[in-house]
Amino acid sequence: MPFKNPLVKDKRLALKGYRYYIFNNYLVFYTINEKELCVDIHRILYSRRNWMYML
Repeated sequence: MPFKNPLVKDKRLALKGYRYYIFNNYLVFYTINEKELCVDIHRILYSRRNWMYML
């Protein structure tokens, strides 16, 4: 159920469809490819890092 996770708070990335999932101490950033019915994972980052700078 990839649509249950929220879009990122950055407007530029939200317009591209970036969503995030919190797993333990990590953030998983992904987009949903509806055409191919799959989820594309773009980045997995430690949650205490400055993820806005890294994306």
